Amino acid sequence: MFSRIARCCWQSHPLKQPRKERVEALNSLHTYRLLRQEENPSEGLYPKDATDTSISVNEHIVHGSRRSTRFISASRDPRACWFYASKSVYEYGIHPDNLRVVKMNLDLSEENVWDLSDKKQRDKLGIEPKSQADNYAIALEEVIIDRSIGSNEILRVFSVPENLPGPTNFESFKSELDQVSAQLVWKKVDSLWMPNQ
Repeated sequence: MFSRIARCCWQSHPLKQPRKERVEALNSLHTYRLLRQEENPSEGLYPKDATDTSISVNEHIVHGSRRSTRFISASRDPRACWFYASKSVYEYGIHPDNLRVVKMNLDLSEENVWDLSDKKQRDKLGIEPKSQADNYAIALEEVIIDRSIGSNEILRVFSVPENLPGPTNFESFKSELDQVSAQLVWKKVDSLWMPNQ
């Protein structure tokens, strides 16, 4: 049986919503991020190296998880987080209990917050059309943040289910995830980040 908190989390989770509501949610200001294991949302989120100016946005999009940059990546599509969570589990052997996804409320009109699902924003940052960075940014609906993220901007913390589909490619993963979403097993969510809504 689900715990009360886990059931509440799942009922309000974007993947549980009907397709129309899910699409509307993706058009909101909500963004999602798979946390690094050392990140603590109660203290805010910080780039790996806030002082580094040598790495471009293009390089961060393609290599960010393996480089220390001043940028933080997020996505408007929560399934991008589940995809990378799946890679962490199946390819790197990280247990799902050690993975969490945050739902954030960011102002996408901020000068240092870039919604790369918007072609105008990609053009503004000099991302070449059909480049690897461009393809990643479009597919993952990436949002790049050039600052720290305050704990007050974090709305919820979701656990990662143990039975996510394996990562093949993102399009296949999304299709399979939508098919099995009702069978995903959610263990817990940090009650500190479950405000009454």
